[in-house]
Amino acid sequence: MPELPDRPTHAQAEAHFRNLLDEEGFAQPDEVRHWRDPDEVVFMWNEPKVAIVIELGSDGPVGVREVAANQPPA
Repeated sequence: MPELPDRPTHAQAEAHFRNLLDEEGFAQPDEVRHWRDPDEVVFMWNEPKVAIVIELGSDGPVGVREVAANQPPA
């Protein structure tokens, strides 16, 4: 798989992540949102309710947290 540039575009990040999902046999997301402020790509699955947020231009660290279905995002 080709390396991404230092700061990928929303479309490049989405394509790269979708390829990773395919390679590992995971289901594609039900919805993808490209947000400009903050500069993120958000992948969402309905069942189970899961979201993965990619912050463009961020070196990390990686954060993982669970949110209850009725809890608004922080």
